[in-house]
Amino acid sequence: MAIKAVTPERAPALFSTLAYAYLETGDVARAAMHLATARKWAKTPQENAPLDNLAGFLEARTKSAFPPTPGEKLEVIEASVEALACGPGGNFLQLNVGGQGMAVQLPEPKAVEFVRRSENGPTEFKLACGKFKPFQASIEYVPIPNSIPGMAGVVRRFEY
Repeated sequence: MAIKAVTPERAPALFSTLAYAYLETGDVARAAMHLATARKWAKTPQENAPLDNLAGFLEARTKSAFPPTPGEKLEVIEASVEALACGPGGNFLQLNVGGQGMAVQLPEPKAVEFVRRSENGPTEFKLACGKFKPFQASIEYVPIPNSIPGMAGVVRRFEY
């Protein structure tokens, strides 16, 4: 289905959605192109604010130790989050997935999409280094094979 015409009122939302979608597949160049197009059509502070957030997110993710790569495939797991191991080599979430231990790298917070699962969830969320009371989360990550021993991948989205 092709989009034949986009009204000026809908252009910022459409092109920012395309920018986000391309970022999710690792195509940073197309994400930046659609973000620039969205900015051309945005006229109000209400239209520009989400674009500023998306631009910051795009920049943080591309500057991270594991930036997006075109065609990357995201995986989603439900896990019990048990600890955050912090060190010079990075920060790693220690997870329990179906009784099996797993570690994923947690990049700087600006490069991760943190999402509340429900209105009843905590309004503020903080992770501190060390062990803590385990809690359930949905984690979207990109596998990075053979990068760091014991690491399954890099977190892209964290739903708590």
